[in-house]
Amino acid sequence: MKKIEFSLVVVALLSVSVLLSDHWSGTIFAPLGITLLALFYFMSGFFLFCGVSWSAVFRNFSYTRHSAQDLLFAAGGGILVALLLIGIQCKLLLWSHSNELLLFGLCLTAGFGLIALCISKILTRQLLKKVLLRVGIYAGIAVGIHSISASSLIAYYYRHDIEMAQVRLALWHDPYNSIFSNKLEMAASQHRENHSSAGSSDDNFNVVPR
Repeated sequence: MKKIEFSLVVVALLSVSVLLSDHWSGTIFAPLGITLLALFYFMSGFFLFCGVSWSAVFRNFSYTRHSAQDLLFAAGGGILVALLLIGIQCKLLLWSHSNELLLFGLCLTAGFGLIALCISKILTRQLLKKVLLRVGIYAGIAVGIHSISASSLIAYYYRHDIEMAQVRLALWHDPYNSIFSNKLEMAASQHRENHSSAGSSDDNFNVVPR
């Protein structure tokens, strides 16, 4: 489970690096990498925190080795981490209401921390450390992402196109404005066409005549 988690974390980081280096291409890869990691925690975080190997999941895994409190706490931790990751993804992609989603996830994190503090004595120590470590890491990242304003992200993403930065900022404030969304979609299509034409011209240039 830890190897799968590490691999998906690397994929998510690579997708975010693509988003930061080329926003147009990153809008395709970033949701894929982060969503895969969020799905892993949502569906398999329970097994990860309980120390169950991937092979044991499909064999004779017994739930009786863990208390009901441990099982519920591990499942809640996985769901919470997945929610924080989706909020981080929405903010990085500048989707509407992403700040509200991040704030909701952070409020749940605070409540989860209080619950952990109250029932820490009846939880397995190792499981408690695993869950709180990951929740703390992703909550810290969520706080950092939430503190970055949308205008700062837009200024960075569209630093080479001031006109599109203004359109994207207007769309952030008015996400249901069809005029701005159509302009942004046209710009994205033009960007993809430019990339494909540039690739084909490079291929033609590299052909050596016999």
